[in-house]
Amino acid sequence: MSEREVWVKANTILAEHGAMTVEYIFDQLGDVLDDDIAVEEWRRVSVAIDAITAAASDRAN
Repeated sequence: MSEREVWVKANTILAEHGAMTVEYIFDQLGDVLDDDIAVEEWRRVSVAIDAITAAASDRAN
């Protein structure tokens, strides 16, 4: 998965699940990320989700 694909997937997850908890999102990763993405890619996507969420939080403050 390219860096761009990681960030696109992270944005897609946030757009779909918004304020859902991280635990909920991880429970849904299999469905959201599709079966063709390896488990090791999940970490990269979750880091991107954290970065996007943190940036949004910083802008809100």
